[in-house]
Amino acid sequence: MPEARTDIATLLLDRLGDERLGLRTRTRDWTWDQVVCESAARGALAQSLRRDGPFHIGVLLDNVPDFLFWLGGAALAGATVVGINPTRGAAELAAEIGHADCQLMVTDREGMARLRQLDLGFADDRFLVIDDPAYQAAVAAHLPRTAPTAVDAGPESLMLLLFTSGTTGASKAVRCTQGRLAAVAYAASEKFGHVREDVDYCCMPLFHGNAIMALWAPALANGATVCLTPTFSASGFL
Repeated sequence: MPEARTDIATLLLDRLGDERLGLRTRTRDWTWDQVVCESAARGALAQSLRRDGPFHIGVLLDNVPDFLFWLGGAALAGATVVGINPTRGAAELAAEIGHADCQLMVTDREGMARLRQLDLGFADDRFLVIDDPAYQAAVAAHLPRTAPTAVDAGPESLMLLLFTSGTTGASKAVRCTQGRLAAVAYAASEKFGHVREDVDYCCMPLFHGNAIMALWAPALANGATVCLTPTFSASGFL
């Protein structure tokens, strides 16, 4: 039995050289080794854009590969991903982004059109638009040429700020450190019987804890395959 890891960054670096499929979509596959490298590129890009203050990165995306790569990138860079719920109205969206003190926002062109209508006080260079060629070039420029490492990461590093659904009052940002998420990965593996041979279908939204804690983190810990779909479709699932 491999030694248990106490942070997500180390779990991710354990996948370097792993040629098992780590991520599948309907159009493309990535091995775990490639997932680590894509994550490292985004972590390095975030580091290059870092400013003083909390290293919080808002992610307003559907379930697309970039969301997972930013989870890994944040872990390696010692940053915090703030999952932004795209079903929120304009006022709620602006309030949650401001409350979480995001210094970068990762989105796509559709999300960017919504964000431009909000008074966020962000300069243009604070937005990373994943379907913009400039973003894709920036990521490519930061792909690691040697084995990636973690920066400012460890069990106490805050990795996630995930907003509750607000069913019992105002939505609250729940904190999750790398150490807590790593512990959850092992606990969920035991509870749900996750093994390396699994292929895990991720249809729950990645801005919510279920998809990250019950699926992505255990898949990472075991080296299982994550299958990603932008949104749930009953007919597509069947």
